[in-house]
Amino acid sequence: MKLIGARQNSVEYEADRIVFEVPKDRIRLEENAVLRYQEIALRAPEVLFDVEQQVLEARGNPQLEDRGDTLRGQALSYD
Repeated sequence: MKLIGARQNSVEYEADRIVFEVPKDRIRLEENAVLRYQEIALRAPEVLFDVEQQVLEARGNPQLEDRGDTLRGQALSYD
């Protein structure tokens, strides 16, 4: 499990495969990706995080859980 950010506002993430695209300043989580931030959990087959733009994209029927509510769709984008 990896952490991004200060401990108070950290984002935890894990996946079967994690790729750091250094020249593009992106992190790609592939196969069983899970991100956790405070009380929010995101699960998806693939998640792409653009570090510079601070944009998150989840693909492959992602599932977002927030304090007991669940949101599902074909794709999710968050900035």
